Amino acid sequence: MSAPGSGSTAPSRPRLRHSAADLGERAWLAACRLGDAALSGAHRIGSSAELPWPHEGQTSVEIVGVGSLGTVGEQEPVPIASITKVMTAHVVLQAHPLGPGDAGPVIRIDRLAAHESDSPIESVVPVEEGQEFPLRQLLEFMLIPSGNNIARLHGRGPARARGGLGRRL
Repeated sequence: MSAPGSGSTAPSRPRLRHSAADLGERAWLAACRLGDAALSGAHRIGSSAELPWPHEGQTSVEIVGVGSLGTVGEQEPVPIASITKVMTAHVVLQAHPLGPGDAGPVIRIDRLAAHESDSPIESVVPVEEGQEFPLRQLLEFMLIPSGNNIARLHGRGPARARGGLGRRL
């Protein structure tokens, strides 16, 4: 099939449109396929294989269903923020710009952020439901000790009400 008046007889490719949910599902499937490939590779590698470990810093490799492939470097948390948290702060500050010395609006800690602050497996900031903190302090909690519970609190907050933090990132 060709476009009228184009003179071409080659079939045209249908235009595909995917919703965000379709793309999320496709990404999940791709991750599963990647995980399957890593799993089969790990079975081939066995426990005696040498992995190309970095010469500095710290890293660990663990595959669900296989176990740990090893750890290199001293495994200590360091106070740096992930790029996702930096981008979250960027989006929050676009919605609520802060000037020098400006504390920003006061935000109340929700039940989920308080519950998540007890996590033994991730970097969190201990907070209690109902506590109130100015925006600047919550951004510091998210970025300096890398508080995952505070990052998720921002994702559930005002930016979400205006169309979703994920879409704004």
